[in-house]
Amino acid sequence: MECVDEDDLFLSGPIGFECGPRSHAYFDDVRVTVVHVDYIKLLIEEAEVAIDEARLVKADVVEAESMLEEARGKLATGDLLSAERLSRDAAAKVIASMADKVSATQASLSEGQQPSTARARARQ
Repeated sequence: MECVDEDDLFLSGPIGFECGPRSHAYFDDVRVTVVHVDYIKLLIEEAEVAIDEARLVKADVVEAESMLEEARGKLATGDLLSAERLSRDAAAKVIASMADKVSATQASLSEGQQPSTARARARQ
């Protein structure tokens, strides 16, 4: 017997088997797995979401988009290890870019607030 949950490939928690009343069932060699291809598709989706979020804060996503496109190509040709690595690297690149954007924004705000703080102190 084989079952694939098409709605949510990455559920968590216990699995269960059921049989009818007054019957007995014996199970041997039960295996629950995540197919590597499906896992890579999930990584790519997560990287796409991260890129979309980075665009909202106007972070640089050019390199991450390129890496993600390459990951899709590797997935299509069956090079799963490269696709996995590239999709992870794309997500990491986006996170770094967003962190840089936040740091730059904070620095710019700090610089902008210092003169007004100094003026306020001078007035006192």
